[in-house]
Amino acid sequence: MGTGEESKHALNLVISQLAKAKDGRKLKVGMDIDDTAASTSLSVRSLMEERFGFDFSSVGRKYDWSSTGATDRHFMEIYNELWQRDGREIAPAFSKETFTLLNEKTDFSFVSARGEESSEGLYRWVSNHYGVKARAIVVDPRPYDMHGIRKLEAGFDLLIDDSPHVAVNMKAEIAKDRALLLVDKWEEAVERRHTTNTAVVDNTEHAARVILEAHRVREQPAHE
Repeated sequence: MGTGEESKHALNLVISQLAKAKDGRKLKVGMDIDDTAASTSLSVRSLMEERFGFDFSSVGRKYDWSSTGATDRHFMEIYNELWQRDGREIAPAFSKETFTLLNEKTDFSFVSARGEESSEGLYRWVSNHYGVKARAIVVDPRPYDMHGIRKLEAGFDLLIDDSPHVAVNMKAEIAKDRALLLVDKWEEAVERRHTTNTAVVDNTEHAARVILEAHRVREQPAHE
């Protein structure tokens, strides 16, 4: 579960955000969909290999396919097709049991930046995997390099995301009262983590366990 120091930083970060939630208000948590709650890139790559013959076996980073001959056009064709089919082939990366616990403890929503062509499929995917009480918020992805700001504008106390576009904006004025659990180890994202309001976690379940542990710590009597 990550390095000891990074895990400790993540826990303290969430505890700090909980302390800011006054008068019994629940922590407002937003969890990204693609490659955070959903294993999207694995499903997209699999279908790209099947349909176009690309070989991703030697490609480490999720969105680096320059060595395979694949293009953004190939990716978006498959991506939109999968979500238009309600994401049936896209496996969740985050269990319903953990979601239930987080949904009880926090003011929880899934959040994604995407166009209209895949939004309806996302809503159905969330409902199918996590139930009718799961909320999903879609923010405008345009222009692309602004989608990190769009998620911060949604007013979450804590974001769980894999995007370096979110990480790089954690030093912006709008993020001064926000925190980010960055669900990714890829170098670009870690290099862009310039602020103390961001912690890197191993995966989405790790992020959820950190949040639940922070609640447990906060709920302990002072003498324990």
